[in-house]
Amino acid sequence: MAKSERQIREELIRELQTTGGLKAYQTAMKICDDPHATSAAKASAVNSLLRAGGFFEKQETADEKELHELSGQELEARVAKLLRGSQGSASGKDDLFD
Repeated sequence: MAKSERQIREELIRELQTTGGLKAYQTAMKICDDPHATSAAKASAVNSLLRAGGFFEKQETADEKELHELSGQELEARVAKLLRGSQGSASGKDDLFD
């Protein structure tokens, strides 16, 4: 019986996420360690490794409580902070220096 397009796509994705991911990681590490690799190649490899490792994702502060852990006052303060941020975005300014 022939495989459906969906089955083929799922197998391909699984292969890319496992074997392909491992090969990409190993290749990027070799480029980083290669003294003859160009600066551009190394920068690209480093960028790929850090991105894959999640280093470019916005990190929450460790001391920030989950919403269900907040008191009423803390919830109000969080909402006020979010509103200030959205108003700053809408007006073209940010509240980094407030």
